[in-house]
Amino acid sequence: ALEGARMTLELPADRPRPPVQTFNGARSTHEFSSETRERLHEVARQYGVTPFVTMLGAFHAFLYRLTGQDDIILGSPSSTRTRTEAENLIGFFVNTLVLRGDLSGRPTFADVLSRTRATAMDAFANSDLPFDSLVRELSVDRDPSRNPVFQVMFALFPSVREIAMSGLEVESLDVDTGGAQIDLTLYVSDGADSLRGIFEYNADLFDEQTIVGFSKCFETLLSSMLSDPDEEVDALPFISN
Repeated sequence: ALEGARMTLELPADRPRPPVQTFNGARSTHEFSSETRERLHEVARQYGVTPFVTMLGAFHAFLYRLTGQDDIILGSPSSTRTRTEAENLIGFFVNTLVLRGDLSGRPTFADVLSRTRATAMDAFANSDLPFDSLVRELSVDRDPSRNPVFQVMFALFPSVREIAMSGLEVESLDVDTGGAQIDLTLYVSDGADSLRGIFEYNADLFDEQTIVGFSKCFETLLSSMLSDPDEEVDALPFISN
């Protein structure tokens, strides 16, 4: 699935990349409109995909429009509790999946959803393969200035208000650690009445104003793709007002 893939994504940064990767980070939060959230779930049902696949495909499309690269590789965290005997164990059972987005051939957003669904299904079917093992198998040339294989991550999770624990009250605390493991990560919180994006970024590469601009452009493109999934991604509005 990764044969011939380009494993560097050249995001438009505000400063040159340091010769050795740094981990100084910051966060910027973006609240999507209620109309965008409603349309997201409508399109997901219409095309028989999950909200995760819909947002992942949209993020792939956004990065394609942002960089001009039509071969986009992202990382995404995945729970590896695939065996019943591990369900009740305490611990951090998470692996990183590699998800390759194909934006070649001027696809429509409907095309992107179909491709993304197939990519996600294949990746999750192989979720037990440790990311470190994948890096070794690919024989990636290591570059101390960037993360191997991918430099951008995506994750979608339910709003904490939808998580119920017997005898407990659950509250969400947004903690900014001041760090960033890679260049850019988009965390999407999908709640019953809200859709929120948290952009975590390397502060040595990007200014906050740049990331805020990214988030506005992403919502512009996302809204356009959800409104007209049969239109070519290249033809849809991208720059926010």
